[in-house]
Amino acid sequence: MTPTQSFKSRFLFWASDRFPIFNAIVAFTMAFSIKGLFLTEGQFIWQLEDFLLGLAFLTHLFILRVMDEFKDFESDKIFHPERAVQKGIITLPELKILGLTTAFIQFASIGILAKSFPIVLLIWLFVWVWSILMMKEFFIKEFLRKKLLLYSTLHLLVSPFMFLTGWTYYARLQADFDYFKLVLLLTLSFSTGLMFEFARKNRSVAEDKKGEISFSLIWGRSRTAIVIFLVTLLALFMGYLYVDISNTNVMIYLPVAILTVAYSISCMKKFTAEPSEKNHKKARASVELNVVWAFLGSFLIVFLSSYL
Repeated sequence: MTPTQSFKSRFLFWASDRFPIFNAIVAFTMAFSIKGLFLTEGQFIWQLEDFLLGLAFLTHLFILRVMDEFKDFESDKIFHPERAVQKGIITLPELKILGLTTAFIQFASIGILAKSFPIVLLIWLFVWVWSILMMKEFFIKEFLRKKLLLYSTLHLLVSPFMFLTGWTYYARLQADFDYFKLVLLLTLSFSTGLMFEFARKNRSVAEDKKGEISFSLIWGRSRTAIVIFLVTLLALFMGYLYVDISNTNVMIYLPVAILTVAYSISCMKKFTAEPSEKNHKKARASVELNVVWAFLGSFLIVFLSSYL
């Protein structure tokens, strides 16, 4: 891939690494799972608003990625010179145009939702304020860079805030809803984000030698692996409660959860014993498998059961 090729080719090259199609699955699952909080058995009916909320989530995930490219440009030149932006395959001005175009589409979607309930727009504006603060690293960059757990926590809060926007929209339609399941979804969103972040920054020896801050440098790989395991159990337990422990759904959810955890433990042990890049990729992928099952799996089960 070279900077002289078509913009479409260059964009797809960038997206394959920095914004894969899986983000679309995550965004629309976020939207549909919020609607699921307000449904009883057999009531899931597709509406335009469901897809507009999913589109708003997807576009914001994209905008957050573009913001990260601007925020991390200088550090990525040092630690990740192989990336598309750093190699000049796609430029920051090009991504800025894409980001602004995407923001226009996003606010058109939110505007349609807010037409019947204006407070949705106000909450979404807060999501944007938080996102901009993230890009500016809350104006305490040097302090946060030394406090990786705090840094990650502040950046992961944007996902629960996005959830609250959707929840507020659907809540107006129903006076009687389950706050407990809202807490479950918010906790699930945050804990799965932590799982992903811990796994991504529990790096191999070769990666840590570059000097970029990571949990493996701060805590060591063994301790980070234990933290990942504990957060994984929390996330899977939240998913377990969400599918409803009094329902036969749990008979589907639990066996798969046990298998994914067992596989993840095996991969993490191998990575801790031999922290190579190959083993890191396997360990990270195994944690991501738990992320998928805790969040996507739990909602998929509830979603399908609404039709059975």
